[in-house]
Amino acid sequence: MSNLIKSVLRKLLLVVMAILMFSWIITMVGEPLRRPSFMVRHYVFMLTPRGTHMDDVRAFIGNAENLRVVSSSYEQGFRRTRVDQSIIVGDKHIRASVRRPGSSPFVAMSIYWGFDDNSNLVDVHVRTTIGP
Repeated sequence: MSNLIKSVLRKLLLVVMAILMFSWIITMVGEPLRRPSFMVRHYVFMLTPRGTHMDDVRAFIGNAENLRVVSSSYEQGFRRTRVDQSIIVGDKHIRASVRRPGSSPFVAMSIYWGFDDNSNLVDVHVRTTIGP
């Protein structure tokens, strides 16, 4: 192939890759249920940092249009289950579900906030489940 054709193909490939990358970024920013759990956790910690009082987190959830409190307890933290272990995080917890209009009905995301005995935030866990 001539150098001109190689150059044009290289530029075309770069344009296609840029369009795909831009589309992926827009999708990730616009739809939290498609973001990896660690990214959502980081974002939640930016909005409700460690030490935030339980009442303030509950108010934050109440003001967010895509969050709904599913359960909470003033007597037990939330259970974080991993492949090899299951631990209770905190002394109290709030669990909220994340919903967005138009998101897949087969993907559910829950956010767990764990609090110490003084009702201060100690940890956040994000769980995404896929299924009917």
